[in-house]
Amino acid sequence: MRREFLPFSAASHGRTLLVTWFGQPDKFRISSKDGLNATVVKDTNAILVGWHLFNRTVSNRYLHFYDQATQPKPDDEIDWILTLPPDSVSNMEFVSQIPFFNGLAFTICGDHGPVKAGDVEGVLLYA
Repeated sequence: MRREFLPFSAASHGRTLLVTWFGQPDKFRISSKDGLNATVVKDTNAILVGWHLFNRTVSNRYLHFYDQATQPKPDDEIDWILTLPPDSVSNMEFVSQIPFFNGLAFTICGDHGPVKAGDVEGVLLYA
């Protein structure tokens, strides 16, 4: 069951950005290798606060995000999917603060399975 994300959390006197609870965002560099690129970004609670990603191929690439502290396996439940259209850049910063309660992990795949080295390049911003 995928969950919906609210970019703000209720506070006693209004709505507060979640990243203020975690401090300044960190950067995680992505440069795809051959395969699924199963990666743990942070093994405790985390908030994804942005990304700048480039798909260098002529077909869709997908980042599958997982709310877990261990390296994702093929049968793990995908929390949400970021689609990178062919030969395009995707940018998002500080607007969609997406919480991960157990940890932040991802895989990268294409329309027909694993990706090749250099298909996806960029950075994730997280706290």
